[in-house]
Amino acid sequence: MGHFFLGHYKFKNNSEIIGGKLELSDRDSYSIYEQEANYFAKRLLVPIPVLMDVHEQIPVDSYLLACVFGVSLQCSEYTIGNVNKLVDIYHFYPHDAELSLKYRSAVNEIVDRYRVLDLLTINKNIAK
Repeated sequence: MGHFFLGHYKFKNNSEIIGGKLELSDRDSYSIYEQEANYFAKRLLVPIPVLMDVHEQIPVDSYLLACVFGVSLQCSEYTIGNVNKLVDIYHFYPHDAELSLKYRSAVNEIVDRYRVLDLLTINKNIAK
């Protein structure tokens, strides 16, 4: 899907990707296009405004991220590796607030579940 939305169906000299096969001369372009498509997919599956809403309220680890957003552990680990960088440099864009509001109830549900599980863990440790 990322390849389509990013216009990767056309290559140099307007040659088309047919059956996913590229000529060897296009290998460098292919690598760049794959990186772009992967980044597109990560941002589509783990929208930064929603991730930041969760991150502001509870500690986010790769397992929580994988469960919440339904992504692979590999994708979530890569995203977690960038969360601290995002906190420092991320600036909201005009439509980010709309996205945050749209998913606010889901974020609150995630945070509430996390806090309940965290309290249960604390209570188990106290009981020991």
